[in-house]
Amino acid sequence: AHPIWIHIEQLVMTGTSRTMRRVFALQKARDKATNPDFKKLWEDKLQELIKLAEQGRSSYDTIH
Repeated sequence: AHPIWIHIEQLVMTGTSRTMRRVFALQKARDKATNPDFKKLWEDKLQELIKLAEQGRSSYDTIH
């Protein structure tokens, strides 16, 4: 592959892998939570992150 395509692919994957790391972290937090309120909190945040990703937005936009 041409070096420029490798570079572009790496730039694209950086954002994707960052989002996927957040998805996995939220899933792990949700699964490990024993308090139902925290399980719901992590699930809600996970769904919010997925919705933003589907819209092509960054989780830095609104998730806090």
